[in-house]
Amino acid sequence: MHQQLNEGDFKVLQGIEFGKTFLEDIAAFSHSSLKKTDYHIKKLAKFDLIRSNGVKYTLSYYGFDILALNAMYKKKIIRSIGDQIGYGKESDIYEILAFNDKTYILKIHREGFSFKKVLNNRPNMYKRNWFNISTKSALREKEALSRLYSSVSVPKPIATNRHFIVLEKIDGTMLKYTYLEDPEWFFEGIINEIRKSYHCGIVHGDLSEYNILIDGDRVVLIDWPQFIYSKEDMADKILTRDIKKIVYYFIRKYSLNKEINDVLKKIKD
Repeated sequence: MHQQLNEGDFKVLQGIEFGKTFLEDIAAFSHSSLKKTDYHIKKLAKFDLIRSNGVKYTLSYYGFDILALNAMYKKKIIRSIGDQIGYGKESDIYEILAFNDKTYILKIHREGFSFKKVLNNRPNMYKRNWFNISTKSALREKEALSRLYSSVSVPKPIATNRHFIVLEKIDGTMLKYTYLEDPEWFFEGIINEIRKSYHCGIVHGDLSEYNILIDGDRVVLIDWPQFIYSKEDMADKILTRDIKKIVYYFIRKYSLNKEINDVLKKIKD
């Protein structure tokens, strides 16, 4: 689809993204005639990139995706998108080929969908807010990873645009789906990475067996958009919640006996 769109199409998409909802306003933004703008709008609607109630036009999530993809293509980051290799509550994960011939991971943040029911009950909240939430989520994840990468075992952040973040590919398996021959060793490895991130000033905020990867004998912590700073008032409470999830997982699966307070003390020392 991306190759079937031209600069005029993208200009119209950008105008709608910036809040131009009427044909006249979109045409003015695009520096184009009403007739030509209407042609682009019909084309974009055919691809389900925009929505219309007959008078106003709004961007669909597919349209938002295409804008981010086009920006990353023009910056020579994403050459092509491969298979979807994962998904979560608030993201879709794809394998991509970059212009440097390396294989990376594309994570598309979808936070807006989680808040649909809430936002629909707030008359001042519109789809643009969903886009903003997803964009901020991607930026927060980049912020955390950029801060942690030199000290903590996390994926290297490559680039972001809107709700897209491109990451180093980790050839690992979720802790949830891995059987550990030496659970004690891996448990200590996970706690050590949490300790390092805490001393870098960051608490994960949603840690579980679903966002820890095991890559050989390497532990990698992923999914950081919900992080908080370790100096924030709620940091200790959220850190304790993270640690409880990990400790209880190892108790359930491996009968590993660990005291939460002892683990917390080790992290903070």
